[in-house]
Amino acid sequence: MLTFLHAADVHLDSPLFGLDSYEGAPVDAIRGATRKAFTNLVRLAIDRRVKFVILAGDNYDGNWKDYNTGLFFINQMQELRRAGIPVVMLTGNHDAESRITSKLTLPDNVRSFPTEKPDTIPFDHLRVALHGQGFARQAEFNNLAADYPNPIPGWFNIGVLHTSLTGREDHANYAPCTLDELISRGYDYWALGHVHKREEVNKGRHPCVEFPGNIQGRHIREDGPKGCLLVDVDANGRSKTDFQALDTFRWARVPVDASDMERVADVRTFVDEAISEARDKAEGRPLAVRIELTLRPGLYSDISKKPEEFRMDLAGFASRDVWIEKIRLKQAVVKNAPALVLNEDAKSELLTALQVLRNNADADPLTAEDCGKLKKTLPSEVREVFTDKVDEIWERATALLQAAAGEGA
Repeated sequence: MLTFLHAADVHLDSPLFGLDSYEGAPVDAIRGATRKAFTNLVRLAIDRRVKFVILAGDNYDGNWKDYNTGLFFINQMQELRRAGIPVVMLTGNHDAESRITSKLTLPDNVRSFPTEKPDTIPFDHLRVALHGQGFARQAEFNNLAADYPNPIPGWFNIGVLHTSLTGREDHANYAPCTLDELISRGYDYWALGHVHKREEVNKGRHPCVEFPGNIQGRHIREDGPKGCLLVDVDANGRSKTDFQALDTFRWARVPVDASDMERVADVRTFVDEAISEARDKAEGRPLAVRIELTLRPGLYSDISKKPEEFRMDLAGFASRDVWIEKIRLKQAVVKNAPALVLNEDAKSELLTALQVLRNNADADPLTAEDCGKLKKTLPSEVREVFTDKVDEIWERATALLQAAAGEGA
């Protein structure tokens, strides 16, 4: 039995976004999360006595402020060296940004794929061959996999690639290629990186084509368990993956449908129960939650007037290891609600105008297409805020107008 570890997108010392502005936020847990997760990776590799470790790009997070990030990485590689575990890695788009990365002298158990052309790294004693090419520049739009070497007959062949394949949400379309192109290379396993969400691309078929996801979530869009894959290879060259969580701080979206409730106190209790359930799933890790709360129009109108006050009220009920990152309010659709009568009333006209702006893709001055183009140019953490604010403004404006229309009826 051959066992190796496949990880990607370590983003060592990357900051975590979304809680640092709140009083009482878990600053220490946030600051050291990526390092602790990477330490967990190294410990797992040693404890499970893997034959080698694959790091499929974006080990770093762009340019560093100093050498401490690199020194920490080297120290962890030395731990693997003392355990007799080799490491094979390549550069991803974030690694290619860093000027310091290229100046590091890594331990002799670490081998990196070249960036000018694909190459093969063999482990003769295991009859395993790894094929790959790193990024020479941040924006790599060429199909690197098209020129990967042919497999070595009778060996277990692994392709290592930092790619978005045919495109993945929230990720630049780097090193594009198709699943069929990867399968056609004739390899037994594809160790991919770049996409931060865990994905089994070839879904139980041979060869395994795997995105392990990143090892530590950095903001609410990277919610749920984060980690790496332990890969077992049997005597017939068939591989089986086992996801291992490595994260030390977790993010969770908690949807709560309280549309049938009439009292704020009942809503608070219901949300607290949902938070407790999310905390249990985090298995002892510090947890940041985003509450996605659906309310009936009356309660929505009341709570949306003082959303921060409601958030702080809920925070008082949360345990010490749970922090509320944000509460997103959504107004429930009222069934059989009477249609709003369009008359000369200014409130009705304004509500109609809002509906047109939301539904009409050709509306001026900023069309839906314009908004889409703008969102694509923004970093993921800024894009999240952009989307939230548009939805929040719409929901609040609609609720207030409907409440005002009801008062005037």
